[in-house]
Amino acid sequence: MPAAEQNSEQSRLIGSNMPSRISYMNLVGNLSALIFVGGLGALYSLKLKHYLAPIYTKLLHASVGLLTITLGTVTIILAFYSEWFDFGEVLRYTNLVLVLIVMLFTILRPTLKVYFRLMERIENGN
Repeated sequence: MPAAEQNSEQSRLIGSNMPSRISYMNLVGNLSALIFVGGLGALYSLKLKHYLAPIYTKLLHASVGLLTITLGTVTIILAFYSEWFDFGEVLRYTNLVLVLIVMLFTILRPTLKVYFRLMERIENGN
């Protein structure tokens, strides 16, 4: 592949002009890992119930979990557009669709739980 074609292909990749240490994929991946590690606070949920009602703890847990899963999925999608993924456009878009379908099926139930818990709290006025 001539150098001009290779440069034009790399310039269309998301964040490809950045060094690998500060690419968008790396930043989003580190953020999702940081939030995941922050979720270890759930180990202390018994102590937390003295300060916060369990319904709010569950709501917070589900919301942070959804955020973590979504950021992890965004990281995977960004990896498909990195310079390391060179399996062709058809496979890139096939993987993109598969990852999005899996993410939707994964977050559907927790999203509905968060929605219904919020509606219950709003209706009760608490």
